[in-house]
Amino acid sequence: MTPREEIQSISNAGCEALGESDLVAAMQSFERAVRMLLPEHDDIAPVVYENLGLAYLNLGFDQAGVRAFNRAVGDAEPREQSLRYLVTCSARAGLYLDARRNLERYERLFGAHPDGFTTVALDRFYRVERERQQKVTIL
Repeated sequence: MTPREEIQSISNAGCEALGESDLVAAMQSFERAVRMLLPEHDDIAPVVYENLGLAYLNLGFDQAGVRAFNRAVGDAEPREQSLRYLVTCSARAGLYLDARRNLERYERLFGAHPDGFTTVALDRFYRVERERQQKVTIL
């Protein structure tokens, strides 16, 4: 089995685990597949990272999800799902400026975010969080 075939086989096992809601097994499979990626696998890497991000998202590991979806999105034309969930993980992780920047990119490429994120709402969350942190600092 070639390294590419092995990565694809491990990723397929992760997808099956994800489909069966075995999130830990899915995460472990995708993490293993990611460790095997080489530069010649650039064509399949975004999907592997996206699937890893989905496992992290469903486990509530938002910071890790941000890292995985950032790798999936990259600088090129991103897959809709990768950018969509990058916005979600960034917002849930409290990375509002990143969430806003990626939301603007999402809206330019795909239109309104299907989960209801808007720049106005993210700006509001950011202001509220900043005020909360300032109050904590003052105390």
